[in-house]
Amino acid sequence: MNIKINFLEFFRSLTFGGLVGCGIIMLLYVFFPSIFIGELTFRLMLIFGASMGAAFHRLIDRVLVKGVLLPFYQFVSFYLKFIQIEFQYKNGFLAEDDYLAIRKQMQFKYFLDADPAEITKRNTNRRKVVTKKRKEISSPKEKQVDPTKMLE
Repeated sequence: MNIKINFLEFFRSLTFGGLVGCGIIMLLYVFFPSIFIGELTFRLMLIFGASMGAAFHRLIDRVLVKGVLLPFYQFVSFYLKFIQIEFQYKNGFLAEDDYLAIRKQMQFKYFLDADPAEITKRNTNRRKVVTKKRKEISSPKEKQVDPTKMLE
C-alpha cells in the first residue's frame, strides 16, 4: 500500500509539477528570451521545465505537507478526539473507568508515541536492573586484610 501511495504521489508531482514547470519555462522564453543563451528547442524547454517543475513540486510537497501541515493536523486531531471523549463522558455515554483508560492511552500515544503497557513494562524492567545494582552496591564487601599482618 505504501508503495502505491508513493508511486501515486510521484506521478501526481510529475504531471502537475511538470505542466506548471513547462508553462513557466515557456512564459520565461516568450517574455524574456535574453536570459536563454544559445539555440533552445521546444523539446529541450519541455524536458527542462517538466523536470524542474516536478522537482520543485516534490520539494514544496515535502516541506509544506510533511513539515508544517502534518504536525499541525496531528495536534488538532488529538485535541478534537480529546474533546469528543470528554463530551461523551460529560453526557453519560461513557463510564468513568473507560474514560480514564481511553484518556490515558491517548495521552501516552500522543506525547510518548507508545502504548501504556509498553511504558509500564519498560519501567518495571528498569526497576529490576536498578534494584540489582543497589543490592550489589549495598552488599558487604569482603573483609579487608590489614597490610601489616600480610607481612607476617
